[in-house]
Amino acid sequence: MQTLAELDLPHLPLEDAAFSVDPYSFLAAARTKHPWLAKSNLGYVIHEFTAIRELYGRDDRLRPAYDGIVQQLDAHGTPWGRYMESQMISLPVEQHRVLRDTFASKFTPRFANILRPVMRANMKRLRDEC
Repeated sequence: MQTLAELDLPHLPLEDAAFSVDPYSFLAAARTKHPWLAKSNLGYVIHEFTAIRELYGRDDRLRPAYDGIVQQLDAHGTPWGRYMESQMISLPVEQHRVLRDTFASKFTPRFANILRPVMRANMKRLRDEC
């Protein structure tokens, strides 16, 4: 089996203004080369819904690269750094799993819609702190 580094993957210019204006044309072109995976200057990009859903269920093998991001970006003590350090995903694997299992019933679109006013207020407060 090939490793990620050995795959001939398309490149998505996520940081370019042209991508922001029309991401769909870039994604369509990328899908002609690989149906669900691409590279970018920021890392690998999974750009197909079914692949994303399948990978989300693989906590035993995959984890977002949040560990140490605040230190890597020298952002400790900044509003963004505090925000990132307070996220459940930033916790060690086992602690995250316990909390996720405990609160799983609250991680639904319906509950998110109920909390939107609180989320907006917190985002505004964090934005205003910057």
